[in-house]
Amino acid sequence: MKQVSLILLTFFFALVLKAQTTFCDTVFQIVSGSPRFMPSQFSGGDSMLQLSLVNISSAQSMAYPTAKIIHLSPLPPGMTLSINSISFNTVFASSYVPGDTAQVSFYYQVTQPIPLNYSVWFELWADGDNQGSDIDSCIVRDSFQVNLNPGPTQSDTDLFSETSGWSAYSHDGIIRIKSETYTGEIQIADVLGRVYYSGHIRKQEALELSGINSGLYIIRGDRVVRILHQED
Repeated sequence: MKQVSLILLTFFFALVLKAQTTFCDTVFQIVSGSPRFMPSQFSGGDSMLQLSLVNISSAQSMAYPTAKIIHLSPLPPGMTLSINSISFNTVFASSYVPGDTAQVSFYYQVTQPIPLNYSVWFELWADGDNQGSDIDSCIVRDSFQVNLNPGPTQSDTDLFSETSGWSAYSHDGIIRIKSETYTGEIQIADVLGRVYYSGHIRKQEALELSGINSGLYIIRGDRVVRILHQED
């Protein structure tokens, strides 16, 4: 009887030790406004949830920090996390020193159109010692909400604003994007999440997209713009 009790006690303490993962909020911080979802151009292809993390520690440098994502609310039908983004498989930097900002990307298979204004609550776990959920590792945990297929909003109607360095408009059956000072990624998609253009634009450049159907299109750069496009 004493031997059985000793085995049970040992098992209990093993469970307690395994649960000793330390959560902290002094190492990483999600950059405000950075989480965004970028649907794939192809049915069933890799869509991407992307966010930026800044190292806010005073002196902690890290090599090969990792992250994983947890879904606090249900994903839409037909959307699943890709196997390479499960657990702490996502390495988001090689050298990561105080003040550095790194992009973290998680990939999804999406085989059905995402309903309009479908939002999901996510929880990010980030680990600085490349050990995942090992005992006594310090893991940053933070939650955020992302609208996977945003509809038009009043705040996005200023189509010609130059505050972020680029503008977009539709004219003569062509969607035009003109950059004054912005250099970065541009994506054009419809309200069902189908991507018609995804690429890079530099300051003083312009791009044009023609031959697409009339409808509402969502343009993402360092902000989101929605335009009503009419075929010529």
